[in-house]
Amino acid sequence: MRSLLALLAGGAVVLIWSTAFSLSREAIKDLGVWPFRFYSLLAGLLPIAVFLPKSMRELRTASIEERHNTLIVAVINGFVVSTVNVIALAFFPAPAVLTLMYTMPAITSLIEIVSGKRLHPFAMLAPIVAVVGVLLYIGGSSFGAGAMLVLINASAWAFATILAGRPSHSISGISRVALQCILAFVLNLPFFFIFTVVPKGSIPLPSWNDLLAILYSGVLNGAVAFWLWYYAIAGIGVGRAAYLTLLVPVAGSVFASAFFGDELGPRQVLGIALVSGSMLLRVSVPR
Repeated sequence: MRSLLALLAGGAVVLIWSTAFSLSREAIKDLGVWPFRFYSLLAGLLPIAVFLPKSMRELRTASIEERHNTLIVAVINGFVVSTVNVIALAFFPAPAVLTLMYTMPAITSLIEIVSGKRLHPFAMLAPIVAVVGVLLYIGGSSFGAGAMLVLINASAWAFATILAGRPSHSISGISRVALQCILAFVLNLPFFFIFTVVPKGSIPLPSWNDLLAILYSGVLNGAVAFWLWYYAIAGIGVGRAAYLTLLVPVAGSVFASAFFGDELGPRQVLGIALVSGSMLLRVSVPR
């Protein structure tokens, strides 16, 4: 029964991750990058704030290495990666941003190969397949600079993923999520005031449609998705949970095409398939 619930939790995470980019993009175009970030981070912070005292206690008692790793991962994932994603979504189609971001597992393999920690054939092949998929997806489009921005962001996510994978005996998963939420909100505030409040003299108010996207992005795609993901990993294991992520770029692209009219031609379909194939190669590497 627990395995079934964990599998359902993993499926719910895939659904959230695959649809969040398209839904967020509409609100980003309406509100702007920094107001959307402010509202969505605030929404995501509210349900997780109760865990902040626990997070601070665990952070204080952790070793220096654990503390540094946790804070670096929280800043990269909570602020850098998510902010760049929002900026990219303001200018480029959601399926393109989603597909390129999910080259992360292949980039992780590349980092491990360079560092000499992973020389399995699948790990070595994964970056090659991902690159071919990306070239096919963006070939002939004007997404060149945007693609580089998203790929650099995926690299930052890969680096944070490797750090997050190091054993932590003092800081729980929910504490990591809480720290990530509060740091992202605090780091976003200066940009919000500089680029929104100061030049406009006011804060744009979201419409009802924007509010739904904000709640979806901030709450479901934030604390809820992370909690479900940790539950899935605990119930079915990291390896089986990782296979579920293969569906994210595929489901996300189909969703964006069906409901938002984003282009999904034969070249894009093949590119998405290759990126998902590179993810399959990566998660198939023996641990």
